[in-house]
Amino acid sequence: NKDNTEILELFNFNSDEKTKKIEAIFNKNEKDYEKLQFFNFFRPIIKYYLYKYYDVINNYELLKNNEIFLQSLIAKIAELLYQISYRTLVLEVNIAKSNDLLIGESSEERFLYFQNSLLKDESFLKDLYTEYGCLISLMKLNTKNYLDFIIEILERTSAEINQISTVFNGGKALGNLLNIETGSGDTHQGGKSVSILYFATGGKLIYKPRELNFEEGYYNLINWINEQNVPGMKKLKAAKSLSVNGSGWMEFIPFEECTDEDHVNNFYYRIGHLLCLLHALNARDFHSENLIANSEHPVLVDLESLIHGSLEKEDNSIAGAMENCAKLIESSVISILLLPSRIVLNDKSNVNVFDLGGVGGSKEQLSPFKSEVIQHNNTDNIKVTRDYVTLEPNNNNPKIKNHNQQIEQFLNQIQEGFKQTYDWILDNKEKFINKILELFSNQTCRILFKHTFIYGRLLRSSYHPDLLRSPIHREILLHRIALYKFKENFEKISPYELKDLLIGDIPYFTTNTSLKTVKDSRGQTVNGYNLKVTPLETSIKKIREFSTKDLKNQLKFIDLSFIHTENKNDSALTNVTFSKGNHLPQNNSIEDQNSSLLKIGNHLLENSIMGKTDSEIDRTWIGLMMSGKDEITTRIASVDFDLYKGNSGISLFLGYLSIATRNEEFKKAAIESLTPCIKLLNSIIERKKNNAEENEIYSIGAFSGLSGIFYTIFHLGKSLNIEKFIDFTYENIGYLLEDVKKGQDYDLIGGSAGYLGVVLSIYNKTTDKNKKEMLLKIANEIYHDLENNATYYSNDSVFWGPNLETEGYTGFAHGTSGISAMLIRLHKITKNPNILKLIEKTLNYERSMFSSKDANWYTNLSRVGISVGWCHGAPGILLNRLILKDNGYYDDMINHEIQVALDTTIQKGFGNNSTWCHGDTGNLEILQYAAKVLNDSYLENNCLATYHEIFRNSINSNWDKGYSGTVNIYGLLVGLAGDGYSILKHRADLSIPGILWLE
Repeated sequence: NKDNTEILELFNFNSDEKTKKIEAIFNKNEKDYEKLQFFNFFRPIIKYYLYKYYDVINNYELLKNNEIFLQSLIAKIAELLYQISYRTLVLEVNIAKSNDLLIGESSEERFLYFQNSLLKDESFLKDLYTEYGCLISLMKLNTKNYLDFIIEILERTSAEINQISTVFNGGKALGNLLNIETGSGDTHQGGKSVSILYFATGGKLIYKPRELNFEEGYYNLINWINEQNVPGMKKLKAAKSLSVNGSGWMEFIPFEECTDEDHVNNFYYRIGHLLCLLHALNARDFHSENLIANSEHPVLVDLESLIHGSLEKEDNSIAGAMENCAKLIESSVISILLLPSRIVLNDKSNVNVFDLGGVGGSKEQLSPFKSEVIQHNNTDNIKVTRDYVTLEPNNNNPKIKNHNQQIEQFLNQIQEGFKQTYDWILDNKEKFINKILELFSNQTCRILFKHTFIYGRLLRSSYHPDLLRSPIHREILLHRIALYKFKENFEKISPYELKDLLIGDIPYFTTNTSLKTVKDSRGQTVNGYNLKVTPLETSIKKIREFSTKDLKNQLKFIDLSFIHTENKNDSALTNVTFSKGNHLPQNNSIEDQNSSLLKIGNHLLENSIMGKTDSEIDRTWIGLMMSGKDEITTRIASVDFDLYKGNSGISLFLGYLSIATRNEEFKKAAIESLTPCIKLLNSIIERKKNNAEENEIYSIGAFSGLSGIFYTIFHLGKSLNIEKFIDFTYENIGYLLEDVKKGQDYDLIGGSAGYLGVVLSIYNKTTDKNKKEMLLKIANEIYHDLENNATYYSNDSVFWGPNLETEGYTGFAHGTSGISAMLIRLHKITKNPNILKLIEKTLNYERSMFSSKDANWYTNLSRVGISVGWCHGAPGILLNRLILKDNGYYDDMINHEIQVALDTTIQKGFGNNSTWCHGDTGNLEILQYAAKVLNDSYLENNCLATYHEIFRNSINSNWDKGYSGTVNIYGLLVGLAGDGYSILKHRADLSIPGILWLE
């Protein structure tokens, strides 16, 4: 058949003079080639295509030494083919081993036998080629495309060498071409990629397989701006480029260190200038690989996405607050990716965060996703596993004497540089717009429909051996690209994406800056999909919208992007100490406290983002996502729906604020803040009713999950007399029960213990017998699931989660103490003795984690971390023991533990920050509860004195100073709503629940 004929053709071709010359190159470099893993598997294909291209390559006078060039070409093709075939060959080593085909005394010798003997056996090789027909087709196509691309570079560079020498080398000859280094970036349009050309004179140039009119326009824009002599603005640098007939050459920009800190300052001022220009142009994708630190000059080296078309619907009049928030971020400086930009590797992880920003990633980082890693390499035990790999930093950040600079020290320079450029554009809008139109009209620009990592991961998955036998299997997998629908009408794009993926390319789309049509990698128009406005119109619209208000917003976004780069946020320190003794400072007046409450409330309203869907007005805020049990801040987004930092928590504060102030505006805002949350719950419940597949997995915990939304809905329903909120809770709270069985998490913040706490809080405020029975049934089911899924640390001690060194958390938010606190509340109702037994086992575990040296409890099994917050450490343990005691539990150690935890909280729990989660207000709340449970009036008075100090020195004086720079975080457990909630809690005329234990 045809396949067998094509395979035979690879092995049987003429033994002529050309063949002998090619064989001579292979033989001369045999030892070097055999160091390349599995080289003999690729040899027939490389020889076959080298024979076809040998004469063409040898005809180029540009090459200094054709034989040396061909030698390196062979190695590069082998490396290229290795990437798509190594998983198959690792499998075949193991199959050969199980079939006793490998010969050798050691594991290493048997591997070498496979590599250098079996893979040279023509019969064995033909069998492999026949079995993996799809792989062989891909290897042939990749080799042909690669050699076609090399010919393109040689042909076009030879034709334009004089002009190239004039533009890049002052008219002096660059000399012969020594080498072409391909693979600098993804492959597009039939295996083409950015390449580096090495010349005999030592010169280097970048070759790009496209016209560089954008780069030329950018170069001219930078020179024009430099000529404007903008006050305070530093001269910028851009790379020279040359475009001829669809090909482009670009100046090679080397990394160069800075000589002193003044140069580093200048570098980050210029980053501010560039950030503003990129923002004005609506640029995208300027991550760390697209920026070179050339001494004090940041130089952009990939400008395909300099002007990016908007993928949004043209009609923006009707959109919910969450959608409007996303649009605001999408059109901000954040979306450019030049600023620090984080990806979380795994929401359960406490450490793995990857910064891909243009000025991010100055140190080694773990890769953002697991990659295939070879274990037991070069042995017959070789296997492929998946793990995070360490990535070296790029050349995007300045260094002095090989030392990276701490970027967070230069935030002011970036903001000042940004502001200088922004102010100039603001004053010269029409002049700037006219220049943009002059330089960038009717130019080709790239459109990014999806992140390239999505394409890359899918491509790598398609090289699994099971998919490389028959093309249909691989094609079925690659059809999954159609499942990634991020925007309207993206299904029109999928067939074009699939074509590129099938040949091993990253999908590539372009448009004309002055048109709305989109073209694929082959230059064909994408049918059925047009941009709503042209890319230039998007950019011009953005420039016209420059204003002092927008400048303020963008400076806030810059601040937000830097919050998580700080090793220690000293700006958050309050320097508060817990008051001791009878000498109490003067109390703050009710008027001062009311004034602060109004300021906080009004600030929240003024900084909210409004929307409208289904005739309902809703609102949200911009904030930072937090992930993992150490609450690592990650990407900038809407504050989300949750109680911890999101809409539910802010709504709870606004609702109680409306009662305290009798202000209908705050009540209205509280309801509007809850509207997106209720819509989310309705959509999830509707899918559950219809047994539909979940679009997204939501946690069910009280602070980062869905049950916390019910907590707010119910309590505001009760407090604000909104019956439909109360009814909604009773009707729908039980739908989360099926998620308990999925065992996502068990803790208070994100897991089933939080759900239990919310159900018990609602139970305690419910009088209807039937509803109480329904709630108690839910609570008991959660308890049984907790009991069944406890991890035994020893025969009489348990925690929840995997038995790993990084797990076994003890704290109230994430660990055993929060779980057992909820269990004792259930026990008070049911009197089930088995609950007490489970509580005792959690206490045994926590007691094994006590550090007498620190008078505190270790965070987890690593026994490294010691914290002093509600979330981890002594204050949370104290809260647990108080709740146990308050609900009738007693053992021989509990009173002693209360005293130890109380002393540690008083001595070490204040002055760090003002938050509820791990700061002054949360720890004070716990101590006030201690005063109540212990009936300690002395402690109560000291708590009151401490509150007044916190109010005076932290909340009242700093509420508008921001969490960092100009930025405020708005949440309840971390943020401004929490400051306000603390004031409300100290109002004698209000009864507000203790949020930390879901009262």
